[in-house]
Amino acid sequence: MSSWTPFYTYPSKFLVSFPSFANSQQLTSTIRHRIRDKVTPFGICKIVPPAEWQPPCQVSMNNPKRFPTKHQQINTLQQGQGFDDGKQYNIAEYKAMADAFYRNWVEKNHSGDSSVTQEALAKDYWNIVETNSRKVAVDYGNDLDTVNYCSGFLKKASLDPVVKTEPAGPAGSTGSVFDEKFYATTGWNLNNIPTTKGSLLQYLRTPINGINVPWLYVGMLFASFCWHNEDNYFYSISYNHFGATKQWYCVPGDRAANFEKVLTSTNAFLLVFFLVSSCFLAILFQQAAYKNLFHKLT
Repeated sequence: MSSWTPFYTYPSKFLVSFPSFANSQQLTSTIRHRIRDKVTPFGICKIVPPAEWQPPCQVSMNNPKRFPTKHQQINTLQQGQGFDDGKQYNIAEYKAMADAFYRNWVEKNHSGDSSVTQEALAKDYWNIVETNSRKVAVDYGNDLDTVNYCSGFLKKASLDPVVKTEPAGPAGSTGSVFDEKFYATTGWNLNNIPTTKGSLLQYLRTPINGINVPWLYVGMLFASFCWHNEDNYFYSISYNHFGATKQWYCVPGDRAANFEKVLTSTNAFLLVFFLVSSCFLAILFQQAAYKNLFHKLT
């Protein structure tokens, strides 16, 4: 892996832009005809929403509820060990911890340069993983139940009864298409994807986390998500509510056999599908490298 130089920007062929979400209720059709055929050869794409898309995040920094984490020893990832339980935090405590870790890392390893690049941070990460030359550990809030903790998206049940009976402001109407009801009911809301028209998951009546109920993740610098196939080989979609963005690595489905052959031939049984966050609460989408608080739905 030491000779592998990953890319850090999305080539234009990976980008799927949406100048309008006016017809976003037809989500499955959109995925089938506009996204799937275009990006299947690459296995991944980045969806660019219209500039007006600004759904209010429902995760409050004032939420006192604590969530569990996994304690990840980054320098021993290639040994294939599981993760021990980490500390429990509320969202504000986790932010403070993650921000402090980032500041200390940059101060010690990049002379306090606040403009340190994603390439430099990624180089740090892979050096830690590959050489095991220094001990680095982080806490990662993964697989948080959005029913028991909270969802970053508005839920239909949260709408005022009066709002529920009003039209959702379709394009061309006097109201904004991006109103509260739109955000709570649109197919692009990860809570609604499983029940949107055309989805087979609408017939699944039992809530299953990661299948028809999205997980919530809270990450920090060097927190890592291991290589994996999605459950039942479904598509996976993630949404960044706030914070720095995340670096993804992906192998297209038709290259899976070759990828597994490489892993077994090099004894690299635990490689990482990792995320590296430059800080916990950056401005949404203003940093091009890594990601923090996000939803994921298989």
